[in-house]
Amino acid sequence: MEESKARIKTICTVVMVILLILIGCLLVNGVYDIAKGMRLLSGTVLFVDNTVAFPYWYLRPFFAAIVLGFLAYMFLTIRRSLNPFTQKTATQLKVLAAVLPLVMFLPAWLHDFFLVISGEQAIIDSTLINSTALILIVVAAIFCLALIVQYGAQLHEDSEEII
Repeated sequence: MEESKARIKTICTVVMVILLILIGCLLVNGVYDIAKGMRLLSGTVLFVDNTVAFPYWYLRPFFAAIVLGFLAYMFLTIRRSLNPFTQKTATQLKVLAAVLPLVMFLPAWLHDFFLVISGEQAIIDSTLINSTALILIVVAAIFCLALIVQYGAQLHEDSEEII
């Protein structure tokens, strides 16, 4: 039993370190993209090609860093409890499934929406629609995983009551 707890602690620590490194890379990348892709010209923020920019597009790395930070926090919770099957972990997975599409695709959808309204683009990009469908599949899988973890937590609580 102690060996499995030590393994959970080690795995969670390694995953958290990897996630924190990725968060740092995303933040540096986001700052670099903003500095490179946008410039200030006569009080208006413009892209390099001089079209009016919708700033949410360049915020995607920061939104991805938020999601990875949430995942790191979830692994910290698992590391502290030494048990992945807890109600708190199940709740965190459900919140992740609810927030993920908003954080990852809301900026892109708003960007395309404003391009369509401004007349710069005729329709919403098909790549965006396809990637949104893919993320919804991932969200459904995360929600199913949350239900499995919730069931495991309930079984764990029931087995402790019997003992």
